[in-house]
Amino acid sequence: MANPTAYGVDIASFQGMPDWEKVKQHGFIFAYIKTTQYPHYTNPYAIEQRVSAFKAGLTVGNYCYGVAKIGHGIEQADFFLKQSKIEAWHLIPFLDLEESGSEGAKPAELEQFAMDWGQHVCAALKIKRVMLYTDQNMLRNRIKVTRRLQRLYVLDLADWTLGPPPKLRGWNIVIQQYDTSRGVPGIVGPVDKDRAYVPLDSLKIEHNRTGDIPLAEHSPTNPSGISRLWKARNE
Repeated sequence: MANPTAYGVDIASFQGMPDWEKVKQHGFIFAYIKTTQYPHYTNPYAIEQRVSAFKAGLTVGNYCYGVAKIGHGIEQADFFLKQSKIEAWHLIPFLDLEESGSEGAKPAELEQFAMDWGQHVCAALKIKRVMLYTDQNMLRNRIKVTRRLQRLYVLDLADWTLGPPPKLRGWNIVIQQYDTSRGVPGIVGPVDKDRAYVPLDSLKIEHNRTGDIPLAEHSPTNPSGISRLWKARNE
């Protein structure tokens, strides 16, 4: 069974300013912050949320809530990049692609939207891959899953189980969102909680310009990928 390498949270504006010291004391060491939802919404607390989390010792990243039903993947990516002020030491950004925001879009249109967004972000940040947050229903029934999509994205899978996440052919699941219903000390209200299955450093922008993201232990493509990485680091 795959073992998580780290636990984290993802938050938005409605959670205000967390007490990140308390969050970290309870074992959560990374945080993704929602920055934008096209065409007009920017999280007014995003930069302060991210900076204060970093100062408390958490590894931080940024995400964009995709509104695929209106298209404009490149424009949505550009809006996200301008508002996020992304640094090399941040985690690679993720695109949040859910049924809400995708209503009426055809599977091929959702795939093209994700490709447009991801390619634009990769080109702007000079990285090889970005991350896709979605669930199994979207992958099986809504998004047209193609090899080019799987090459461009690693996966943050919404799968609210004890884990590990299921094996999905062709996908490298590096993060699992395992709970959304309970709180975390230091954050107001219910919180999305995540498990990482690769070292956090491997998901940083600065480590994805020339290197690549290791495969998670449970990856159907390479089930022992992360085990070999750990062994090499400890030799």
